[in-house]
Amino acid sequence: MTKPKKPTGIPPFVGANIRDLRLKKTLSLKKLHKQGGPTPSTMSAIENGKSGFDVGTLIQIARALGVLPSKLLPDDLFEALTW
Repeated sequence: MTKPKKPTGIPPFVGANIRDLRLKKTLSLKKLHKQGGPTPSTMSAIENGKSGFDVGTLIQIARALGVLPSKLLPDDLFEALTW
């Protein structure tokens, strides 16, 4: 019996917004990792939509970038969430 996959939580396309914000702050993947973000290889996969990620990782990335987690979500996605 195979183990069910863990849900990713955050859609992979959110990575493009994260990359844009990281580049606006002129942070390399390595420097973001040194500031507490995921490893450069993990960040690359996230930013290129090759890997989904969970809310905990979203918070980790936001802290490393010095922004609120909501800043990493596209406005239309954030507004579509039901609370």
